[in-house]
Amino acid sequence: MSIETEIKLTLDPEVCSRVPQLEPVIRFARGAPRVQPLTSIYYDTVDLELLAHRVAFRIRMDGDRIIQTVKGRRAKAGLLHARVEYEWELSQPHPDVQRVPREAPFDILHARGIDALREVFRTEFQRTAWLLEPEPGVLIECALDVGQVTAGERMTPLREVELELKAGEPRHVLALAKVFADVLPMRIEQVSKAQRGYALVSPPPLPGPVRAHRFSLSPGATTQAAFQGILEEAFQQIIANDQAVRGNDDPEGVHQMRIGFRRYLATLQAFPSFLQKKDRRMLRKQIKPFLALLSATRDWDILSAGAPAASPTLVDALAQEQKLRRSVLRKAMDDPAYTQMLLALACWMATMETRAEDNGCQPLAAVASTILVRGHRKIWKRGRHVKKRSLQACHRLRLACKQQRHMLDYFQALYPGDKVGPYLQALRDLQDLLGALNDTVSLLDHHATVIEGMDDKAGQQALFKQASQRQAKLLEQLPVSWAAFSRQPTGW
Repeated sequence: MSIETEIKLTLDPEVCSRVPQLEPVIRFARGAPRVQPLTSIYYDTVDLELLAHRVAFRIRMDGDRIIQTVKGRRAKAGLLHARVEYEWELSQPHPDVQRVPREAPFDILHARGIDALREVFRTEFQRTAWLLEPEPGVLIECALDVGQVTAGERMTPLREVELELKAGEPRHVLALAKVFADVLPMRIEQVSKAQRGYALVSPPPLPGPVRAHRFSLSPGATTQAAFQGILEEAFQQIIANDQAVRGNDDPEGVHQMRIGFRRYLATLQAFPSFLQKKDRRMLRKQIKPFLALLSATRDWDILSAGAPAASPTLVDALAQEQKLRRSVLRKAMDDPAYTQMLLALACWMATMETRAEDNGCQPLAAVASTILVRGHRKIWKRGRHVKKRSLQACHRLRLACKQQRHMLDYFQALYPGDKVGPYLQALRDLQDLLGALNDTVSLLDHHATVIEGMDDKAGQQALFKQASQRQAKLLEQLPVSWAAFSRQPTGW
């Protein structure tokens, strides 16, 4: 048994020939590359039970060698993929189920037996592989695969670079991937060869949005461990929604990816002593442009959903603008800068250095209260005299509430019973009201010019009137919501 840890990068056809000339390939290669045609046949039952159990079972022809491989469910750690795999060399190109271990999830092969298996698809490609040693003791296989995946008459091209860790740490793979992506236009591939083959056999459902996993911290956790854990969880939410944004028009995918980025930035702001100023500037510079595209797309998702149904011409115009913004966002995700940004974040997290290592060993409970007190003071400063505040000041108050809510969601487990529950609920109510108010500002101020250029003037007037009335009502409710929040004890 072994654990396969790798990252995949897809290439355009004209880029493939440039991989052998990459400086790290030339510099770090141990010997000449191995060039070989590979054919892999993937097996499953008629009703695809192996797929249902997240098991991939194949036989690969590698020159004179015949290798049987079974792989378990893929576990993602940010951009890397890791999974358990077993391999055996066979004398004949026929499945040998008896060699497969009788353990979950592989026991499904024994339950169904060899007679239930059939070929479902195959991969045929030429592999050019180098064994790279970027540092002493670090070995990474760089494999350039060019070919196709076929299932009957259906086919999809295959052009990717696999960087698989043979010796060393995951950060070494990420660092090498970043070097590659900084030089050549590449995209991070979230889908395995097996998944592409199964997609030809049985098209999967559209990728859905992924909400943040419930992430709780124990009182005994160190501050450094909490900082890293929260960042990694936020980053995972970003990556988990990549396919939903690319392949599904459900607005929730954009919303959840945006939340992931905002939680990432909120964590950087809450733990200022755990990163150097130059790192903070670098991370914000990487994130901000793409976050702006997500926010613009989200704005039009909200505007389109709120269009008056009695104005079909305006509804169509708003939907077209929504579609345009989504197209711009997806084009940006195909740009090399998006891949470079994700790899920059992943590499920084894998190699982060703190400015205060002693503080990093402190129990989290000793630091969480300081973070929450600081956040509460910021809310109080921005929310006092809320009746007299401008809409821009309300926007700043909303951001402070959002920052505090993100941190409380993580730290809630540190406080026994329901000490922070009433405070958190009042904070959520205030943030929701401020968010709804911000939506009206977005319509009436930020996007009014675009809307005024659309047909159906009567529909525009109805939309603006509806937004103005809602804004006035929310402004009336704001002092009440603020008063309810300000009466709550903090609980920490």
